[in-house]
Amino acid sequence: MHTAVDGTAAMILVQDRPLSTADGIGVGSTAAALRQAYGVRLVRHTAANNPYAENYVVSDSASGIGFTVSQDAFGKILVAPTDVLRAVFDAGEFHC
Repeated sequence: MHTAVDGTAAMILVQDRPLSTADGIGVGSTAAALRQAYGVRLVRHTAANNPYAENYVVSDSASGIGFTVSQDAFGKILVAPTDVLRAVFDAGEFHC
């Protein structure tokens, strides 16, 4: 867990099994399973400094779930405000 300046949880990082989202997506799930679970709600986030990174975000505008992909499987799941997810993906902070 990463905390904000005021000590509140700013982001939760999941790197280990068996934790998964309510839709059954967890570390090690395939990109195909992610697309099937989230459909049109899933948005690929391409960072300006790394256009080849595969990062995806599912959000309700304020908060979201971010996924990083490596070799067609998810290595990390991040839960944070959507703007925080986009910022860490842009900065290249979390990758597989």
